[in-house]
Amino acid sequence: MTAEKQYGDSTPEIKNSFSEFEDYDWGSVHRKARMTGVYVFSMVGAPYCKVGSTGTPKSRHSSIVSAIPFALDFPFFVTGGGGITHIQIEKIAHRILEAHRCQGEWFKCDVSVEIEAVRQAAGHVREVTK
Repeated sequence: MTAEKQYGDSTPEIKNSFSEFEDYDWGSVHRKARMTGVYVFSMVGAPYCKVGSTGTPKSRHSSIVSAIPFALDFPFFVTGGGGITHIQIEKIAHRILEAHRCQGEWFKCDVSVEIEAVRQAAGHVREVTK
């Protein structure tokens, strides 16, 4: 199965706030075709951010918030599309941010640095897969 058939040939979609997900019916999306993407979560008042991927960003945010004693913002999300997978975007973003890595998918840097890394990663993958 080609990436286009699996992920669709739509262009990547960028969300810039958690409120943009409030009305999305995640349960109605077919499991294999659901809107997967790469998120950036940032700790409020601290220079720590997380880059990861999920098919259910609202649920993922809730699960992480319940596991840490800090408020967590959800400033950015980009979907795969046009043959670009969220996994490719996430891996490249992690490489771009390697110098800032604390542990796993957590990085110590300003949230704007993480958002730019994810944007660059999505652009890099788009160029490679054209």
